[in-house]
Amino acid sequence: CVWDSGASHVSKAKYCLLNGPCVPRAPGPSESSSEACREHTQTEECMSDPLVVAGPVEILVVLTQPQWGAYYHFVIDALSRLTWMLQQYPAVVRNNLTLFHTGMVSESGQAWARLVGIETSSGAGNRLLDGWWRAKTAYFPPANPCANMKRGAELVAIEGMHRTLMYKMAAIEPVREKLALVVHRDPHISGGRSVLNHEEMMAILCEDLPGWKIEVLSDYPQVPDVLTVCRMFYRASLVIGPHGAGFANSA
Repeated sequence: CVWDSGASHVSKAKYCLLNGPCVPRAPGPSESSSEACREHTQTEECMSDPLVVAGPVEILVVLTQPQWGAYYHFVIDALSRLTWMLQQYPAVVRNNLTLFHTGMVSESGQAWARLVGIETSSGAGNRLLDGWWRAKTAYFPPANPCANMKRGAELVAIEGMHRTLMYKMAAIEPVREKLALVVHRDPHISGGRSVLNHEEMMAILCEDLPGWKIEVLSDYPQVPDVLTVCRMFYRASLVIGPHGAGFANSA
């Protein structure tokens, strides 16, 4: 699996790091790499190629877990691990030399990182990275069970992240009426996991929930920004929707 393939979720565009280098894409093997680098990446030829292994950076906190770049796994499996760093090494998190391997460096990734306590921004202030990097000092917080192991992420980590998020959301005006939030995945965008009789379902909800306000979170024409989505979940008394990554926002 090469980094610039359609199956890979790593960054395909150039990005730069705060006080650090810029890379044309996530470092790692690509279609243009030699067969040796694509199949046996530990060779000296590959390890010395900055397009395959970048850095070294001074301090790196590794939060990324399997399925990097996928929304649910980024929020729940990866970012929740920051709880351990905030508890045991808060100075490392605050240090401007510290970078965070999150597997997602997009604006939505930046917004989520800020919500959980990482001071970062797209462009010159970026402290997030993905792909293969060297580091002079690396921190590996306790991992969440691989692929959830049928029980989800570590409860302590999730609770710690939840407390941080609730603090950030505290200024939001509470809803005085009961509010139901419907997560709608447009079938033209999402393919599977879409409710095809959405309008019929909405009509039934209106009948079954008299006196409730009903809001819809849709991915069409595009998903709202992270803060807007988090506010919608924060204000809701009831969330309804098909199985999918959207429920990661309930954190």
